Amino acid sequence: MNIIFYQFAKRNNSTKIVNTTGTTLTCQLKAETDMINPVLEINGVPAAWNPIWNYCYIAAFSRYYFINNWRWMNGIWACECAVDVLASWKTDIGNLSE
Repeated sequence: MNIIFYQFAKRNNSTKIVNTTGTTLTCQLKAETDMINPVLEINGVPAAWNPIWNYCYIAAFSRYYFINNWRWMNGIWACECAVDVLASWKTDIGNLSE
């Protein structure tokens, strides 16, 4: 699946949506992961590569994610994510009249 990665600064309690062009990479989900805190695996990238991204969008899930950690494991970069609830459901939140 294609994932769009960003270098994006925002507070955890903000509904701000990324407003810059990202970098799209082909990734796969690590076995036994979930939609709330997925772990993405990126093949074909050298160990010396320096991942600079801290945010991503997974179109298959229609959700934005904070990147909490990058790990090099057995020749594969793994990206540990956590859903950004406020950005992912910004439109729904804005339409509420609570």
